[in-house]
Amino acid sequence: MAIAFPSSPTLNQEYTYNGKVWRWNGVGWALTQGRPYGRETLTANRTYYVATTGSDSASGLAVGTPFLTIQKAVDTICATLDMSIYQVTIQVADGTYSTGVILKKYLGNLAPIINGNSGTPANVHINDAVTGHSALTFLNVFGDNTSYTSGTGMWVVQNMKLTAARACLETYGVGNVIKVGAGVIFGVATFHMLASAEGTIICTASYSISGNATYHILSQQGSAVVNSVAFTVTLLASITVTYFANAIRNAIISMSGNTYTLGAFTVTGQRYLAGERGAIFTGSVALSTYFPGTVAGAITTEGHYS
Repeated sequence: MAIAFPSSPTLNQEYTYNGKVWRWNGVGWALTQGRPYGRETLTANRTYYVATTGSDSASGLAVGTPFLTIQKAVDTICATLDMSIYQVTIQVADGTYSTGVILKKYLGNLAPIINGNSGTPANVHINDAVTGHSALTFLNVFGDNTSYTSGTGMWVVQNMKLTAARACLETYGVGNVIKVGAGVIFGVATFHMLASAEGTIICTASYSISGNATYHILSQQGSAVVNSVAFTVTLLASITVTYFANAIRNAIISMSGNTYTLGAFTVTGQRYLAGERGAIFTGSVALSTYFPGTVAGAITTEGHYS
């Protein structure tokens, strides 16, 4: 028999039925199971929708009732769901989103997907121009907003353009992984990809570059930026970098077998730097020219390049 829950509940309102306590999480009634703020356990795949015309007070569960911010969708997934074995996707509508997103630890077996426009990825643009902000960052922040801890999980990003004052993609901390799916465009930033403090970025599909960066890839402090398959990196404009690939402080970059398609465009800057026991692996016989650039790469302070 269906439970006759109260209509028009308020956030965190509780309802007791047959000795069990349920709580309204803003999306549905969740059994607390003896824990505060019980989670809804999914029994099917779910999609949350985000649009520049949306509202963070909406359900986010339909195209017609989207959230306004990607952060609201992320927070809803991480705070209210037990995803179990099901796939959760954040479907982002065309538009420019001017606030970066903090990715967080979630409960479930499959990595949530943040998906833009597969036909025209540039139509979905995350652009956080605030100093020190990244477009997408995977870390966990304590209550004081200054201390960080590991998240232990993976988020998938695909089919969108990323620009930021700091990094397009940033991982910080053990177990924090961002997977780069198809159709990602890296625009202007200080770092296109930044992995620190044993964070990881895994590139699994071809991507494009349209804007300058100090570092296309910086892997540091025991981190890893790697590819799982060989793919094509395409330039959409001429760009300037200080270092295209830089691995330092016991970190690695492994980008074996990729093809860098420049067309009529150029990359101005140093091809690579491996130093302070950082290692870069290319799997290429043309080591000196594997990464694009106008300045020869370098190895310093027990670095490795092969």
